[in-house]
Amino acid sequence: MEIEKPASDVIKAVTGAMEWLDSHRVKNCRVEFYMNSDGKPDRRIVEDLNAGDLWGRFYDLDTELPFFCDRDGIKKQTLAEIGYERRTGYNWYTDAPREIFELYPAWKTKWVK
Repeated sequence: MEIEKPASDVIKAVTGAMEWLDSHRVKNCRVEFYMNSDGKPDRRIVEDLNAGDLWGRFYDLDTELPFFCDRDGIKKQTLAEIGYERRTGYNWYTDAPREIFELYPAWKTKWVK
């Protein structure tokens, strides 16, 4: 979106990316940091109707849902299913696209006809 005079294929790519991001938001949950029963810092996903949108780090191409995995690469559906080292040592969710959604309306008005 920083290209001064984007070609039509760039406009199409940006529009498609925004549509994909919009349809793959993870809503009503947040990552909670807590101390587990071993006294170690840990992470879990909790329902929070006031939480901002998140996006998964990785998405399964068949289900289009976020997935998680240990170093063995076997896909798991929830953060709770993976081991401590990968659960706490990796950021499985991000809110980075929020910033793009703030910029997109002005860009769309300018370039999408």
